[in-house]
Amino acid sequence: QTLVWQKVGRAADNLAIVRLSARRLPLVPADGSVLVTVRNFGTAPRDAQIEIAQDGQPFATKTLQVAAGGEQTALVDASRIGGVISARLLGTDALEADDHRWTVVPSLEPVRVGFFEVRSVFLKQALAVNPAIALEEIVRDDAGRLPDANSAVWKRFDVVVCEGCSDIPP
Repeated sequence: QTLVWQKVGRAADNLAIVRLSARRLPLVPADGSVLVTVRNFGTAPRDAQIEIAQDGQPFATKTLQVAAGGEQTALVDASRIGGVISARLLGTDALEADDHRWTVVPSLEPVRVGFFEVRSVFLKQALAVNPAIALEEIVRDDAGRLPDANSAVWKRFDVVVCEGCSDIPP
């Protein structure tokens, strides 16, 4: 047998967002910072214009000068950070798929968890000690019924937890 090498495609200049991270500031948790790294896979230096958005609303643009085969990083301050943070390259290049990245910064608001029929003390305590969770017990009425489907009780929660439920919440 003979091994045959077949050349497919050709080299092309390409910029890519290779890193995106966002975090809250420890002393001012409502605010944060966004770090974006762009890599130039081409053979010539390029200017890369990036747009940074929160929940689809742009709040910053930066232009980075990226050496051939190199990387450049931008650090951007973000006030009232939270939700989906995205970074995208403006303009066109050889590969569109690597021109956009997303990350999520969780809300400062705790997750509202309602629970009923949770028998495990361990589960209750594990939920109760987590500062990102606001825990509330849902109680049955004197007849043993859960609140009906139209009750405002269910709208108070992001998540409802039950263990070995005898009936499913509406």
